[in-house]
Amino acid sequence: MRVFSVHAHPEPMSFNGAITQAATGALREAGHDVIVSDLYAMGFNPVSGRQNFTTVNNPDDYRQQGEEAHAAAQDGLAPELQQEMDKLFWVRRPDEHQDAARSAMVNTTASNQCRTPTADDTG
Repeated sequence: MRVFSVHAHPEPMSFNGAITQAATGALREAGHDVIVSDLYAMGFNPVSGRQNFTTVNNPDDYRQQGEEAHAAAQDGLAPELQQEMDKLFWVRRPDEHQDAARSAMVNTTASNQCRTPTADDTG
């Protein structure tokens, strides 16, 4: 099984960090593939804005959903955002559930721009 874990705590040695490490170790020992995104270590910014896109749909009027749709059509997601989207779809569901899962995660066609991470991406 593929497992994507998101860890969000500023202190790596915290109880949350210990749980993440224990769960990751146990899952890998059981033969599962695991990717962990440590949001604090990444300096992840949870506030969305133009910095999420390398393209601009309307420079005079920022509308999140419109910019998302434009970025998805133009392969214009910021690299760090694209990397996290790729991780989400690395753990994709069976074919019959993919469309529903994509719609739930992103309001646009950004999922069509995702690529499957390579061994270099997953460490």
